[in-house]
Amino acid sequence: MTQRADIYLISGSTFSEVKDFCLRLCSKVWEQQLPALILTATEHESELLHQTLWQQESNSFIPSRLVSSAQEPAPAAPEIWISHSAAPSNLDSSRYLLVLINRQPEDAIETFHRVALVVPNQDTEIAKARQSYRAFKAKLPEVHIHDMRRG
Repeated sequence: MTQRADIYLISGSTFSEVKDFCLRLCSKVWEQQLPALILTATEHESELLHQTLWQQESNSFIPSRLVSSAQEPAPAAPEIWISHSAAPSNLDSSRYLLVLINRQPEDAIETFHRVALVVPNQDTEIAKARQSYRAFKAKLPEVHIHDMRRG
């Protein structure tokens, strides 16, 4: 069962700025050897994020893998998966951080160890994040808001 949700209200409003934030988040996740699944809204966003993680400096790239269907086998070692559709069907989600980019939480969030919602600085996305906050508070023991819009 999910123990914690983190909502990141970032200062940027473009996907490029969301991608930059995700790069920093993934760096921390990779350093801690935590497995993560990142769900994006579109296949194009997934591909851009995947390319960004692999195209860092040779000593700091972040290995990731695109998931194209729920039929793909889950990895034995911690890694970062990126998808716009679904998690592999045999993924042990109880060990994973679920990162949602331009997506709303679904019932499946309750099976992940931890959830992070990345919210761009757009009125419609902030309004959706408020709804997510209420849903998280009703179901989870810990919910944290990280407002990065303030300079």
